[in-house]
Amino acid sequence: MEMNSVELEHIVDKYGEHLLKMAYFYLRDPETAKDIAQEVFITFMRSRTIKNKENYVLI
Repeated sequence: MEMNSVELEHIVDKYGEHLLKMAYFYLRDPETAKDIAQEVFITFMRSRTIKNKENYVLI
């Protein structure tokens, strides 16, 4: 089952600010920190979709 936009929005709202602050703490560059935070959410979405597709095939 793919993540819908409401679920994604909830996750971004819940973890986005903390993730951005953590990335900035290590990188000290606001633009790079934004890019990294975005990549984390993209990777999360992709891994969730792929994992669910594999589970579907196994059933």
